[in-house]
Amino acid sequence: MKFVIVPSLLVLTFILLCESKPPSTNNYCYSTDPSPNRNYVTKTPYDISRNQDEPQNEAIEGCTAIHMWMVSRHGHRFSSANSMQEVSDFLLSIHDDVINGQNELCAEDLTALHDWEPLNEPSMAEMLTETGWNELRLLGNNFKIRAPELLDQEYSGEFYDLRHSNYSEGGDRTRDSARAFCEGVWGTYEGVVLDEQGEPDWLIHFYKYCDKYIEEVKNQPIEEAVKFDTGPVVAEMVERVEQRLGLQQGLLDFDAVSLIWESCRVEWGVRVGDSPWCAAFTAEDLVVMEYSEDIKYYYDTSYPSNISYEQACPLVQDLVDAFTGVIDGDSEKRLSGAFGHSSTINMFLTRLGLHKDDAPLTADAFPYEDRQWKVTDHCPMASNVVFVLYECESSEYKVKSFVNEFPVIVPGCDDFICDWERLRQNWQPIVESCDIEGICSWP
Repeated sequence: MKFVIVPSLLVLTFILLCESKPPSTNNYCYSTDPSPNRNYVTKTPYDISRNQDEPQNEAIEGCTAIHMWMVSRHGHRFSSANSMQEVSDFLLSIHDDVINGQNELCAEDLTALHDWEPLNEPSMAEMLTETGWNELRLLGNNFKIRAPELLDQEYSGEFYDLRHSNYSEGGDRTRDSARAFCEGVWGTYEGVVLDEQGEPDWLIHFYKYCDKYIEEVKNQPIEEAVKFDTGPVVAEMVERVEQRLGLQQGLLDFDAVSLIWESCRVEWGVRVGDSPWCAAFTAEDLVVMEYSEDIKYYYDTSYPSNISYEQACPLVQDLVDAFTGVIDGDSEKRLSGAFGHSSTINMFLTRLGLHKDDAPLTADAFPYEDRQWKVTDHCPMASNVVFVLYECESSEYKVKSFVNEFPVIVPGCDDFICDWERLRQNWQPIVESCDIEGICSWP
């Protein structure tokens, strides 16, 4: 009697192999997705996160706008020279294996990837892109419509105060962002005076000079980020990316996948179109990448460490001084603007008490879908925080606040329109304790 056992072993082996592989993703086609996930955290296009409603005059009945204060991040920029080189080298090293391998990409995605050329322009490192210029120009144009009493006026240095960071590696992109904003308001930046902050730049780039923050936060590992990035959620995502690209299991690690994602989110703002490498990810995968980044920015620039947001007090002080000067008749300024970076925005919003969650972001809290700390929403490229001061017939002063052109209720207020005196009193302790050099001293 003969026993036939080989087929059974083959079936068993097949089952085990199937169970060891992540589910197939070959039913997803990035190129034909009508609304792909572009939640790229700090590299999110402004157009994804801004108020999409047609801008309109934000007038308050019985009141006149008398001053607008704003802080804005620069628009889309090129990566650093080192980052461009690292991403380019790695993608070139796997490109042919993906194209010629057993990948799960649709025909459209595969064609786009076949025609891809690396983005490596070191001469443009960290400079504003055309997309970035257009983002700030749009912002200027939109607020000209929202506050015509202040911005739909001929430019004069007597009425408009515009400043940008002095960061040697980033001053050009903040300066050019300010220029683009001016073009959106006045049709040209020619003749507009832009003030570069001196050394040290405690108003906009304070975190670069804050020794206490650098030692206690910036130079320390983020334990929750390490836990998440080395945990099962990320490991499963890495496997899915490998399978989707047709690469040998174990070839990629999280750092490698992060380089692919970097190409995905950076090329959109440079080439004015999606990178074919975005096809490596499904929407589910991108949620994982976004959360990984959110954790890092949360612990680096937000609530867990007091110093991360206490150092943003000069911006609050500048805002209060600007409004007080106009109210007291000591200033005729219509606009006070500052152009900085992502940490400028994150830390300032935290200092105001916005985007605060009841529970912290942790590795185990993923996906934490209802979290308020979602950097894609509040700190995309060209993100901005704006306060408009109104003088009303009742001799009272009102304030309307915006984040990325959305009206927001600032802590201490009950509505989108808030009494200035109430806000001033709420912020007074921040202003009175704003000894920035003392706050940042170390040890």
